[in-house]
Amino acid sequence: MGEDGDEARQTAQRATTRRVEFTYRAREQSEAQAGHGYQEFVVEQLVEEGRLIAGDPDEVIAQIRRLRDEVGFTWLNSTFQFGDISFERAQQSLELFGTHVIPRLKAADLALAGPV
Repeated sequence: MGEDGDEARQTAQRATTRRVEFTYRAREQSEAQAGHGYQEFVVEQLVEEGRLIAGDPDEVIAQIRRLRDEVGFTWLNSTFQFGDISFERAQQSLELFGTHVIPRLKAADLALAGPV
């Protein structure tokens, strides 16, 4: 996640590609997995399919709400550092998530639940 949605998706694209490349390289070294090749992934497709959440805080909130409504999940397990994402970049994304996404999702959930 980033303050700029396009930049956040580009970061996710690079990191996802690197993660998949590493996975396929490890598999290629195993005789049991011989013959399986690397496949290019497009971050927009992964986001549309609900397999990756990436964007600015507003986009991330919209993606989480869409997945919640479509799938009905109530719990999200997030990884902020993978592929070639640096610790500093992952920390920035995590801070944005904690500052801008979580409070708005909590407020929306409380509003939907009614008075406590």
